[in-house]
Amino acid sequence: MDGLKKVADITYQTVKALSLLMLGAMIVAGFSQVVLRYVLHSPIPWAEELIRYLFVWITLLGGAMAVRSKGHLAMDMLVSKLPPKLGVSCAFIGSVLSGGVLVFLAVSGAELALNNSSQVSDAMGMTMSIPYMAIPAGTVLMLFFLVEALVQAGRALLRPARSGS
Repeated sequence: MDGLKKVADITYQTVKALSLLMLGAMIVAGFSQVVLRYVLHSPIPWAEELIRYLFVWITLLGGAMAVRSKGHLAMDMLVSKLPPKLGVSCAFIGSVLSGGVLVFLAVSGAELALNNSSQVSDAMGMTMSIPYMAIPAGTVLMLFFLVEALVQAGRALLRPARSGS
């Protein structure tokens, strides 16, 4: 588990740094676009497209970071009332089901990206596979962090109960 946690920590920090870089690029592009459009009356033709695609990437990378930090909304009122082992079992089953959805999204997103490799964006002239690759990239990262959580939950399930002595 120590190796998995170390890899997950490095991956999380890398995703966080990439997201911050993308956010910085969005801010610079947006500010430049406003100044050039309204002050100099000469807008950047590709700025809005860049901001839109970076927003998509940040959203999916942020979803992966939320999986790792357990920041997603959870309906755990019932689970928290259950005995600890049963609650962990329910959370484990929920994570496995979420993993199934993420696998579907990753595969479908990869197909979407590959099928749009010949389509070119209007302003930037780049292949549309790049924006669409955010879907499989984000969901694969979510799956990775979910597997880490499942390993932790599995260990908690298998851990023998401590006696009160």
